[in-house]
Amino acid sequence: MGLNADTRSAAGMSWLHGVRILDCTRLLPHAYATQMLVALGADVIKIESPGFGDYGRGMAPTFVASNGHKRSMSLDLRSGDGKAIFRRLADTSACVVESFRPGVMKAAGLDFDTLAATNPALVYCSASGYGQTGPYADMPGHDLNYLGVSGLSLADGTATPALLPIPIVDMASGPFIALSIVAAIAEARHTYRGQVIDLSLFDVALSINMMGLAYSHGLSADAASPEEHANARLGGFPWPDILIGRCPCYGVFATSDGKFVSLGNVEEKFWMTFLKVIGLSFEAGDRFATGEHGRQIRDQIEVRIAAQTQEYWISAFRGQDVCFAPVLASQNVIDDEHVKHRGSVFVEKDRSLQIRFPGRFSVTPAREGGVSPSVGQDTTELLGEIGYGSDDLERLRADGVI
Repeated sequence: MGLNADTRSAAGMSWLHGVRILDCTRLLPHAYATQMLVALGADVIKIESPGFGDYGRGMAPTFVASNGHKRSMSLDLRSGDGKAIFRRLADTSACVVESFRPGVMKAAGLDFDTLAATNPALVYCSASGYGQTGPYADMPGHDLNYLGVSGLSLADGTATPALLPIPIVDMASGPFIALSIVAAIAEARHTYRGQVIDLSLFDVALSINMMGLAYSHGLSADAASPEEHANARLGGFPWPDILIGRCPCYGVFATSDGKFVSLGNVEEKFWMTFLKVIGLSFEAGDRFATGEHGRQIRDQIEVRIAAQTQEYWISAFRGQDVCFAPVLASQNVIDDEHVKHRGSVFVEKDRSLQIRFPGRFSVTPAREGGVSPSVGQDTTELLGEIGYGSDDLERLRADGVI
């Protein structure tokens, strides 16, 4: 039923043509996820509370960047009429995605079992902090908490926890949510059987900490002898030292004009070329040096880099086989020559900043940009699509349902 709904879609992308997604989520990570589905052609209906709507609207710059081309319906899901409307919409939808705490949708009578009774092909994605089950399931959380409990903040226990200006787990969750939904819809297209997706942001944190968990397991006291520990650390990738600024080949360095450059010359060929450009002489293995030896080498590199401006190093490394890039402030990225060349970032007609879908399709291009809807902007249209007339609309408005 929901797989064949005659709804809006992108002009180029056809795989998700006619696929209606009921988006009952709030805030950026989930909006980012469903925006990917919009880019791939889906008709995403944003279900918002009457009045202010998604409290993610309070962060206007990110809201308009992650809600283009969506349709907004204002709907009170606590009311009987609101629930009835939602169930009727679900009958013509391929997927419901929600981000409430575990049990909220079931208590409202809008859970998978209830909706699948009339739409057995429905995909139902519940995206929550710690998942639908387990000791942490009812705990509230934010990005910092998931970073901490997943091991991402401390690495092997010797790193100093650092705060970055992006919610890493939140943003990484977007692609996981979107990919999971696409995979489940693909399955439903073949079997006409829906399913529940229990997606935990904490599990996403564990997934992106693959390196840390794998190395920690390999270096744990139960896994090997101390000698084998050292060999694994020095003979292979020196985790976590290299990633937290303890190895000379990898890090951020200050320039003479108060700016920064990033250097990631992990491979021997890049390291040796880098040394030649800056005029220093070290062995290939020194790129992974740690401890006092590593600090001495890094100090010499810092002195060389700090003697010149960022622009000088951009020029010096251009054309060289070196892993180098200037460190830019976010407000300067839109003017970067590579960003301009690829058209990766652009300004929409409502003056909002938009980032193009990273995948560039040669035959069916992704739908890009789009102006974000006002709260309930498409309510009348959507109710008309599922059979509600003008008298119904007047009553629903009078009752505060829409």
